Amino acid sequence: LAHMVSDILFKSLLFMAAGAVIFRTGSHRLSELGGLGKAMPVTALCAVIGGLSLAGLPGLNGAMSKGMVIEAAGVVPYLSPLLLVSSVITVLYVYRFLYLGFFRPASGTREGPPLRDPPTPMAVAMGIFALLCIVIGLFPGILTDLLPGGTGAHPFALAGLIESVAIFAVAGVLLLAVRPLRHPWPGATIDVDVLYIQAGRAVTWFSAVPLVRIARAIEHGIEGAVVRFKHVTANPTVAIQIAGKSAVLPLMQAFLDPSRSQAYSEELSYLKDHYPDVQTDIWGGGYGVVFISIIAFLYFILDVVW
Repeated sequence: LAHMVSDILFKSLLFMAAGAVIFRTGSHRLSELGGLGKAMPVTALCAVIGGLSLAGLPGLNGAMSKGMVIEAAGVVPYLSPLLLVSSVITVLYVYRFLYLGFFRPASGTREGPPLRDPPTPMAVAMGIFALLCIVIGLFPGILTDLLPGGTGAHPFALAGLIESVAIFAVAGVLLLAVRPLRHPWPGATIDVDVLYIQAGRAVTWFSAVPLVRIARAIEHGIEGAVVRFKHVTANPTVAIQIAGKSAVLPLMQAFLDPSRSQAYSEELSYLKDHYPDVQTDIWGGGYGVVFISIIAFLYFILDVVW
């Protein structure tokens, strides 16, 4: 619960900072940003507080609740090391967000009005959440006293501070190690957007060709079924006789003499040619009783099986 509340606070702060950047710059791509630390100092400060709280810097609410989670995970084998690795990864992408958006030199010249912090209501909202991150980080009892079960936090315990220092140190070493890889190799151009473009084209093709054909096939199938149903219900008695005689005709031709099979075939042809206007004798009530009995028996079998 403590980490859920902390997550709501610093994630909301980060989302508001990102929204302020998009509101002023009109861009949501980090590759198009840079140098916003000077142009939007209040937004940059709030983003730093939210980012460092997410990364688990001691003195902020994220470090307090994250330490509680890692401490509680100690009873589960291999879970604490996994959480520590994820903490290092968190520091890396927080650094990337803050550096590319606020602290690296601006990429090129930007057209339009000069950048500045967002309007006062947006800045006040960010300030409130930033203040909560700091206050709860320094005085965790404000939050933990509200939790059930007497849960306590010890964000400034020596073991927790050593753990936080180790996480940031490992992240720093990894940043230095991968720094040469930030620059593209000669002759190599890697654009991840190509993957999204190709995937988008595949989805567009599937929606425009196979999916349309499937929809048309279903539509034609439904239309055919409706037409056949309408045709059958025009004279259901004769339709049933035609279906039955058509099924029996091959047997008649195989086992009866030619004259009788010829007469049977002519009778079937007459029914088909004059359908649905042809009138035939209705079967007696005994046939109806047998038919209803068959339907009831099938319903009983389906009910027992399913």
